[in-house]
Amino acid sequence: MTEPTGDQRAHGEASGALPTVHVVGLGPGGPDLVTSGTLELIASIETQFLRTERHPAAVVMPDAQWFDRLYETADVIEDVYESIREAVIRTANSYGVVLYAVPGSPVVAERSVQLLIEDPRVLTVVHPAMSFLDLAWARLGVDPVALGAKLVDGHRFNEVLEEVGEPGALGDCVLVAQCDTKFVLSDIKLASDLPLAETVTVLHHLGLDDETVFSVAWEDLDRSFEPDHLTSLWIEGISTRRVPQENLIRRRFGRP
Repeated sequence: MTEPTGDQRAHGEASGALPTVHVVGLGPGGPDLVTSGTLELIASIETQFLRTERHPAAVVMPDAQWFDRLYETADVIEDVYESIREAVIRTANSYGVVLYAVPGSPVVAERSVQLLIEDPRVLTVVHPAMSFLDLAWARLGVDPVALGAKLVDGHRFNEVLEEVGEPGALGDCVLVAQCDTKFVLSDIKLASDLPLAETVTVLHHLGLDDETVFSVAWEDLDRSFEPDHLTSLWIEGISTRRVPQENLIRRRFGRP
């Protein structure tokens, strides 16, 4: 068993009094993108959980329990993450040490991991892994820091747009993750009175044999391809597309 390192994120004493949850990521693609450190932990920790079996690298954890059934029965997504936290902590209390794996990186858009980190009942050790972001930036050929790119969850796109007040406040470049259904794509397309861009770059199945990167017109965003849990969008030029003043007046005063 590896000892907690600088990757450790925990509440409580690190003396071993608390049960330990080791959190790993399976990377953004197939088994070839799983780190050697993660494979060592999978081989050494007997009690294992996997957030979802719907991932190309899930085959490296054939004995893990997964939580896909929760997505089918929960009323809201937050209930899923809280149920996962409780199941992992309950088992950690019984066995002392458990392994919890998620797709991609455990520190990128993983609410269940954040809940475990914040919970004082366990010592949570987060191990690094490759994120889908690494592949996305490479395929797009961009430096996200230089561009000031933002990452937005597709399921929260409308909410984020309301928080910032206007599309231009999102910045010039946005990577939208978890665009897993046409309903999500429709919500994104209809989030603003005007198109946020003329075309959108679709990143689909990055790191897999059937990987594709292609552009679609904004108006065809929710009708030209079939998305899934490995689909993201790259939107450029948002800050240069301002809503005309007359549209703002109509929206503010309810005029036709």
